[in-house]
Amino acid sequence: MKKMGVVKMITLIRNAYRSTFPDKKRQLWVWNALKRVLTEEELRFGVFEQDRTIQLSFSLGNEKATKFHYSIAYDHLHTSATIVEDYPVEWTTEIFILAAHLNNILSIGKVSIDIRDRTVIYAIERSIWPFLFNPGEMKFQIQGHGHRAQDVLWAYDKLLTENEAPAIIIADLLRKYEARRSNVG
Repeated sequence: MKKMGVVKMITLIRNAYRSTFPDKKRQLWVWNALKRVLTEEELRFGVFEQDRTIQLSFSLGNEKATKFHYSIAYDHLHTSATIVEDYPVEWTTEIFILAAHLNNILSIGKVSIDIRDRTVIYAIERSIWPFLFNPGEMKFQIQGHGHRAQDVLWAYDKLLTENEAPAIIIADLLRKYEARRSNVG
């Protein structure tokens, strides 16, 4: 019991110390934690130190790799995944409708569309503070972003390859979420 109290005290002192870091040191600490987690996960990635940006690609279950970007700026961790690139112009309305539906049900992150490049991106922006106080949170963030990106990719694959209506896709996705919840709980 005493050991648990000592661990809590050390954690409290560590967190108090980290909260005194100046902005640049906070961002550098989280930046190094991000690189450490990606290395531990044995992912191949490109690092742009000056911009504090990381790029990597890996498959989310379909035949092509999805591009992921991680960056740290202004005390925030920015994570994004390119879901669709160069979508056909005639699908623009359905792509926007599906994005609106997805943004209504996603609890974290946002689906956005770049109409010039015709791309769909799923992004999350979070304060770096949770990562300072709980180093394990970084791995949780990366995995969570990947799982949600996989769901968004699944939805757009249904739209663009199976010509499924956005409302039907969302209904199917909600059923998937409910099945996951019932399996967990």
